[in-house]
Amino acid sequence: MKVARPIGLGAAVGAAVWAAITIGCSSARVMMPTDNDGLRREVQGLREQVSALEAQRMELQQQLAAATKPVAEAGSIDAQVAEATPQLVSLTVEAGSHFLSKPSANGGPTCEAVIYLKPTDGRGRFMQIVGRARASAFQLHADGRVVNLGTAQWDPIEVRDAWRDGIFGAHYTLRLPLTAEGWSCGGAPVTVRVEFTSQPDGRTFSAQREMPFQQ
Repeated sequence: MKVARPIGLGAAVGAAVWAAITIGCSSARVMMPTDNDGLRREVQGLREQVSALEAQRMELQQQLAAATKPVAEAGSIDAQVAEATPQLVSLTVEAGSHFLSKPSANGGPTCEAVIYLKPTDGRGRFMQIVGRARASAFQLHADGRVVNLGTAQWDPIEVRDAWRDGIFGAHYTLRLPLTAEGWSCGGAPVTVRVEFTSQPDGRTFSAQREMPFQQ
């Protein structure tokens, strides 16, 4: 004679969940996790780690270059001071950047690109920069035409004055007037490209983003 074995709480709960899934499968499709889901998460995590390590590597290179300059040029630099000194490694045009129509001094409408620029160090943190900036804007049409909408430059003092800090974090705000013969402000997005030359080392960085029209 066989003696019935008691069912554990975990087994009972598992059986109930399986029964609920089986009963409901006629009206809803149950998406079960697959091995590919785990692999995708792992790949994304590795990509983020590689990006962070690459930024740190670039910063360490700049710190090493600064620490190995001739004494006459840079003076004696403590190793910890050199390691703790942030170095610019990345430049980004932030997502809030846009272009808009606004009234001019004579009452007519003008168009302006508002560029939010974010420089970061090897740890992905915002850092203040010293140097010259140049921005250009263009609009790409469906028929392949490219309309150049203007360029502007900022010297080191103007770049410093462009620094802002608010609820969206620290950034630099660059304003670029947009104009072209036969072009009206609005419609398709405008693409802006910013080039920055760091001073006094002369390193160059660039960033680009497609910006929407803000009503």
